[in-house]
Amino acid sequence: MVATVVRFRVRERLSARFASAIDGVCLDPGGGGRVLIGELPDASAVYGVIDRLRDLGLELTGVEVEPPATHRAHSSPS
Repeated sequence: MVATVVRFRVRERLSARFASAIDGVCLDPGGGGRVLIGELPDASAVYGVIDRLRDLGLELTGVEVEPPATHRAHSSPS
């Protein structure tokens, strides 16, 4: 199974300590403290992060899903 990279944008600026309370994601270094990123295995995990953000009282402003990598290593014919 291939994990999907998902970015969650929130209105509030988060500290690394606060972000660590959300399993499966961490702060995106380029997100100014407002973007969490993680490799999640399925839609259930994505909804789990969204539920956790809601439980913590954070306002979700966007979710971005990166398509799985389409490049695979090809071996040369021998």
